[in-house]
Amino acid sequence: MLGWEYPPKISGGLGIASQGVAEALAKSGHDITFLMPKFQAPPRPGSVDLREANAIEPDYTLWNQTKSVEKKIKRFSIGVSLLPYLPADYFTKVNEEKKIVKELAKPDAKNLLKEVKLSGSYSGEIKREMVKYALLASQCTIRESFDVIHCHDWMTFSAGIMAQSFTDIPLVLHVHSTEMDRNGVHAQKWILEEEKKGFKKADKIITVSSSVRNLLVQQYGVEAQKIIVVPNGISTQETKVSQHQDGKKRIGFVGRLVNQKGPSFFLDMARELLNRQDNIEFVMAGDGHLLSSLKERAKGINLYDKINFAGFLDHQKTVDLIASLDLLVVPSISEPFGLVVLEAISNNTLAVVSKGAGIAEYVPSLPQCDYWDTFNYSRLIESLLFDNETREKILKTSQEQASKLTWESAARVVEKVYKSIKSSQAA
Repeated sequence: MLGWEYPPKISGGLGIASQGVAEALAKSGHDITFLMPKFQAPPRPGSVDLREANAIEPDYTLWNQTKSVEKKIKRFSIGVSLLPYLPADYFTKVNEEKKIVKELAKPDAKNLLKEVKLSGSYSGEIKREMVKYALLASQCTIRESFDVIHCHDWMTFSAGIMAQSFTDIPLVLHVHSTEMDRNGVHAQKWILEEEKKGFKKADKIITVSSSVRNLLVQQYGVEAQKIIVVPNGISTQETKVSQHQDGKKRIGFVGRLVNQKGPSFFLDMARELLNRQDNIEFVMAGDGHLLSSLKERAKGINLYDKINFAGFLDHQKTVDLIASLDLLVVPSISEPFGLVVLEAISNNTLAVVSKGAGIAEYVPSLPQCDYWDTFNYSRLIESLLFDNETREKILKTSQEQASKLTWESAARVVEKVYKSIKSSQAA
């Protein structure tokens, strides 16, 4: 498995989901090696062989080797007499021949391996880090024996493609979210290209919801039969709930402070609610490039002393916070799955989600509203907040529906994906 993060290093749901799938597969008897760029803290002991690409000694001799490549050479000849209104290719003859040539496996690899330091971040020299990570991942794949290459999200797709090109090992891509989900019309073209290359080369693609599957088919042109939907799961855990004794209702937002997650809509809802109720407090947990502008906006609409900007919290502190809430609000513009919602309802906190959230495919009883409809969203929140009986009833139904979503059940479907590739290759 190739992934950019793994607990204790997380920036959101990606690391948690990567760990959930990897450990469930390992516990069911598979040997899982998980390679990430750099450890942010010593890894916890577990059933997964967790490795740091940063610690791999580059084998420069490997990248100085040549490889034989079959290239198609086309020769074009154009007739002397051309007629107007007819394209040039009407008069063009093409002769094609195949030729075996030798070239360096990766001409600039040696310098890049020496110069680039892997940080595992999503900024800075991420493009060059991805290339170095791909070289080291390929080196690891070549030197050892693996049956499947399983990549988590776009940062690792190029590494999976390179490793596959040297070994012919089947390639599975796990799509937790896409660049279109994250940035919509502002999607970065080079990331879209990374995704498209990966989708084209993959033997199978796993998506966390049907909505992501449909997006890949409609927007990326991926063949539907290539995609298998595998929902995320949840691990049972005990949580110490911090009680708030002042009688106030507590509403929370947990997520990256980026446009995709809709934090500005949360502020709009907070203002709307406080116009009608004064015994509510709000918590926004997370970090992102919108943090400063959100704080300024909160000041501008007289909400700053009503909202606790808690910043980024580690996973356990996040779970503790969620368990202390009366209601979790998830106003995302796009939510491919929504792992935080699973964590909320498993800790007895009901979540209100925006329409189209992937989690609602599996837990349809969740209260939903259009993310942009601030008025109706706030009305829905208010009714649930002060109607304990209705809130508890919906919560119980949601928990029953969510109980089917486990990492063990996800692992069983992933196993079937692996076996289907093996069967098709045998055929």
